[in-house]
Amino acid sequence: MTDIHNIVIIGSGIAGQSAAIYAARADLDPIVLHGGEPGGQLTLTTDVENYLGFPSGVGGHELISRGKEQAERFGATFKHGVVVDAALDRRPFRLSIANGETLTTRSIVIATGASARTLGVPGEDALMGYGLSSCATCDGAFHRGNDVVVVGGGDSAMEEALFSQSLQTPSRSSTAVTRFEHPKL
Repeated sequence: MTDIHNIVIIGSGIAGQSAAIYAARADLDPIVLHGGEPGGQLTLTTDVENYLGFPSGVGGHELISRGKEQAERFGATFKHGVVVDAALDRRPFRLSIANGETLTTRSIVIATGASARTLGVPGEDALMGYGLSSCATCDGAFHRGNDVVVVGGGDSAMEEALFSQSLQTPSRSSTAVTRFEHPKL
């Protein structure tokens, strides 16, 4: 007989970990699926200064590590797995994992978050978090008073450029670079 889980949480960033803590405290024995390293995009962040309870900031890895530890303390299980298919037409739901495993569950929380699109230029990885950022909302305060260049052509890129100008002490200049003649706004 197949085990039927109460809840499977897809994604192990802050949202997934928060869902895991609440579900585990409610004795739902959540399974948290993560692809690669637990924590998602936050693990790429060197300094998180806008998270409650850390007035001096905290590193992304440390914040994720603490969240995972807290969720596990209440009974959440973290498991490597990438969902490749989901049968949602009837209950219980069935999730097909890339390794061939199938998880059957009564509930699913999708907390897959966002992923930055990078340029793929030489040296980019080494500069991420050290002057190069993929989130103006997250890191805009670090660039106050400096010239900012945002690369992208969609709504998100334009929002990032506008955000860097909306700070109390805005960036000195904010330039949006796009490969499109008419950005998608």
